[in-house]
Amino acid sequence: MKVSINEYRVENINWFKEHEGLDAFQCDIIHSDEKIGFFSEDYMNGPDNYNFITDFDEELKKLREASKSFFKEYSKEEELFMEEDFFIRFLASLNEATEKAKEGQSIIINTNYPYDYKIDKTSKLMEPTIKQEKDYNQLMIPVVAFNLNLQTIKEIEKENDVNEL
Repeated sequence: MKVSINEYRVENINWFKEHEGLDAFQCDIIHSDEKIGFFSEDYMNGPDNYNFITDFDEELKKLREASKSFFKEYSKEEELFMEEDFFIRFLASLNEATEKAKEGQSIIINTNYPYDYKIDKTSKLMEPTIKQEKDYNQLMIPVVAFNLNLQTIKEIEKENDVNEL
């Protein structure tokens, strides 16, 4: 099973040690099942690096929109943590969780940084659900036999309604 948020997910995650010995990662950025770019944390703790196959500014704008709409709907984070860098980190945690979980289980992932997760092996969850805690939210996702996309961008829904007319 692959889980996407607003059609975004990450794949091919590679971990490495940055200059102070801390874990850092790089990965492919996937949108609508196509690789659109590459992300890497900086070896010297500088700004994160993005490389997109097509128009950099346009792709980064879409990624930011997807990030903000997701966090506004599912998280209690401050605005600072709604940036695309944190969205990529959330997708990386979600990717790791889906690789470990089995069908019939559920992934419970915090929507506040650092996006810790656990696998519920006895879950009877049928659809994605948000569990609200006092200081944070947890996104609960059932592990099913098909791919799942959580859509939070409202403009896409409006666009689809117009196209159907």
